[in-house]
Amino acid sequence: MAEAFPDKEKDDLSFQIRRAADSIALNISEGSIGQRDPEQKKFIGYAIRSLA
Repeated sequence: MAEAFPDKEKDDLSFQIRRAADSIALNISEGSIGQRDPEQKKFIGYAIRSLA
């Protein structure tokens, strides 16, 4: 998707999309490692906001 942007916007927007995608995966993994349920839900919330 990021590669379809116009050249003048490609760098900034594609970088932001890639960072958001990384953030989603990292927040889900961090929230699932030995966390209590409320803490896990907090990280899932972070992931959802990154997705938005």
